[in-house]
Amino acid sequence: SVIKEGQEIEASPVKIVLNTIGGSKWSSPGDWINWTVDVKESGLYQISLRSKQNVSRGLFSSRKLSIDGAVPFKEAMNCKFVYNSNWNIVTLGGEDGEEYYFYLEKGTHTLSLEVTLGDYASQIARIQAVIDNLNGLYRKIIQKTGISPDPYMDYFKNESGKKLIAEAKEIFGESVATLNDVSAKITEISGEKSSETASLETMAIQLQQFIDDYRKIQKNLNNFSTNISSLGTWILNVSQQALSIDYLIIHSEDYELPRANPNFFGGLWFGVKGFVGSFFFDYESVGLTKENAGWETIDVWLCTSESQGR
Repeated sequence: SVIKEGQEIEASPVKIVLNTIGGSKWSSPGDWINWTVDVKESGLYQISLRSKQNVSRGLFSSRKLSIDGAVPFKEAMNCKFVYNSNWNIVTLGGEDGEEYYFYLEKGTHTLSLEVTLGDYASQIARIQAVIDNLNGLYRKIIQKTGISPDPYMDYFKNESGKKLIAEAKEIFGESVATLNDVSAKITEISGEKSSETASLETMAIQLQQFIDDYRKIQKNLNNFSTNISSLGTWILNVSQQALSIDYLIIHSEDYELPRANPNFFGGLWFGVKGFVGSFFFDYESVGLTKENAGWETIDVWLCTSESQGR
């Protein structure tokens, strides 16, 4: 929903209205949501949202803002929403805390937020390259050792085996450097240590052990394959840019933004009203009916089991 300046924002203490949008259903790059807004007079405006990103701890979600189909400026291509378990009022702006201003002409405009990878895109591409290199090397190793190698046999003592180890150490060394660098960059981008970097650090440690003693390759081959899969999972987790939005506010600089969450007394009073209202509200009536809303009813047939149908 779009909130105008001066409009009071209230929630019903009795009725539960599921009017937020997004969440995990709005998390894949390329997904977008449009809002239509009516601007009363031309001028510079700020854009604030009551939002919540409580999925990726230690990371942020990125959105590209478009107004009437065009990105107003470069910075609007990477609007960040940091992790927080509670709702927040987020005014679109830079990392330095300075809010963005958008010039809007009088009339109707379309605002769009599109899921993007933002600053994570280049780091994801680097990890994907590491996965490709390690998968190719893994296939070469199991051609030599099989998928269940004897931990006490030296598969690499002949000339072909020595060449394979030399190639492996080179790839392992490059991969360790990339994994450590990406882990540091993710921490720098996010502003805090993230649990998502654990799989990067685990793989880097294992590869360093392989460099120090190549015999550990055959002893930990299955674990090596599992850690490669963990890197693929890391890419999926970082690529999922979940974000929930309750409402959006187009406002001037001096507009007093509402609270994202009630204070203690506000929450207490809301609970009291909900308790009292529960004695008078008819919870057995679900939604509006034809008689009180003027809607027509339709029959919907579903192909499902009898138990689910009931």
